[in-house]
Amino acid sequence: CGQYNKAEFPHEARCSVQYGWNLKALMIYLSIYQLLPYERICETFLDLFGRLISKATLVKAVSDCHENLGEVDKKIQELLAGSQVLHVDETGMRVNGIRQWLHVASTEVLTWYGHHRKRGSRATDDLHILPQFAGTMVHDFWASYFKYPCAHAICNVHLIRELRGISENYGQTWSGQMHDLMHEIKKAVEGIR
Repeated sequence: CGQYNKAEFPHEARCSVQYGWNLKALMIYLSIYQLLPYERICETFLDLFGRLISKATLVKAVSDCHENLGEVDKKIQELLAGSQVLHVDETGMRVNGIRQWLHVASTEVLTWYGHHRKRGSRATDDLHILPQFAGTMVHDFWASYFKYPCAHAICNVHLIRELRGISENYGQTWSGQMHDLMHEIKKAVEGIR
């Protein structure tokens, strides 16, 4: 049109360097889902887009995402606490070189992860799902889980591992027979389905 045009910046553009929602989503995806370290994500952005992003930008994008999903997170926790069957487990992870714990609670359609410095019931109490749960909890018979007054079921994979350990370490024959029976039952159930 040959005229000078000026418009207002979008409210989310507060600084001279801005990243749009799609790029922020990519940052979060690479960090949270693909589990890439921040250094590798920065390197990836430089390789793909010719732009070096800072670790602080990545931390901010992940933090904003976490904050924006607060209500969703709370709703998932409520649904899991009210479910009939809940699968729970925990695994160690390193955070700044220190062993901490990733806790998981899941059903067939929902999965929730929580980070805590501890592994036991202090952690599961703090994460708020298990103290409210009244259905059947499926777990690896970690002692902390038995603190909760719900019904308990032991995970078959963990049972099979324990049976194999009894057979290998103590030479018991009954544990091998039980192991085989559990596999037979699994095949029968799969056949019926």
